[in-house]
Amino acid sequence: MARKLLHILFGAERGGCERNCEMLIQYGKSVEHHVLVLGPDGPMSALWREAGAQVLIWAPELYKTSSRRMAQLKRFVQETAPEAAMLWHGLVKLPQLLHALSSDTIKVGVHGGNPAYPMTALTDWKFWLLQKIYRTAIDPVYICCSQYVADSFDAKRCLRPYRRTVVWNGIKRPAIAWHYDRTRADTKIFGMVSRLDAIKDQATLLRAFARLAPRYPEWRLQLAGDGDQKEALIARARELKIESQVDFLGMIDDVFARMATWDLFVFATTAREGLGNALAEAMMLGLPCIATEIGPIAELAGSKETVELVPPGNPEALSTQIERYMLDRVAREELAQRGQQRAQASFAPEVYASRYLDQLFSDSRETNARVQGRSPR
Repeated sequence: MARKLLHILFGAERGGCERNCEMLIQYGKSVEHHVLVLGPDGPMSALWREAGAQVLIWAPELYKTSSRRMAQLKRFVQETAPEAAMLWHGLVKLPQLLHALSSDTIKVGVHGGNPAYPMTALTDWKFWLLQKIYRTAIDPVYICCSQYVADSFDAKRCLRPYRRTVVWNGIKRPAIAWHYDRTRADTKIFGMVSRLDAIKDQATLLRAFARLAPRYPEWRLQLAGDGDQKEALIARARELKIESQVDFLGMIDDVFARMATWDLFVFATTAREGLGNALAEAMMLGLPCIATEIGPIAELAGSKETVELVPPGNPEALSTQIERYMLDRVAREELAQRGQQRAQASFAPEVYASRYLDQLFSDSRETNARVQGRSPR
């Protein structure tokens, strides 16, 4: 009989946690996957089922963590009898969920997708207090997407005691083997794929392009993604007088197909970044990449030989490197080849799934986990 893994999420929309869950289901075939959504249904539930999981959607009102709802969750876990559980939304209701999952046998992993540094002192205190109220016998391990995220937990009282380990996010291989050769194209295009939110830094990218656009009217910048900063970024492009050379593409169904038409990928972000999946996707595709030199991005890149790294919030340095690579095909292709080799070795989905399951089902997780004390009781 296959071992059972229970995935717990608070929604089924298209997001990083939900996609990571799908990849683990699709490439972790050695275990039986059950997905419990403590909230409304969404497009990811069909993909989880297609990947082979049994999916149960609780009514939206069950998102509430009343004692009755948590008792209901406890009964469900007892009936399903998983050997391990994976909580994909990090701190969201974590003390209550761990309390409900309390068992002598179940192993629990918690996804760590973002650094803890932005957490306010009030939030830190709130979760520390909740940990005291909802005591548990479970000693979970935070499976962080980067060492940068894992290290950030030391700064917060409520997170500091948890054991941590690092498993980089997996990236699916694109059907396209290499980036499209646009050597003879009249228009040169570089772009970025990401949410349009405060964690990213498309504003610096726009400022960098504003330094280049007057000299290179045939160049275009394309921004794929959506978010609450979209209108502000459109206004910034207008203010910089580059709106005629900037395309806001919105959400893209086939990201690899779009990126395949670009000459260069640029990933401008902030210290709130957890890892940078879109950058890893561009590397996997074979696009030459420029990115902000912050902890998780430098970790993902491995070295400046695979990704050209520039200082954060520096449009001058960013524009210099964009110009360099846009004008030098040989430099682009050499950078692209090294980046793709790095991505295939480090972020392959099979590697990701194997590492995740090792953490959740190994009889000695202490061997691989970076131990940082014991979780709150």
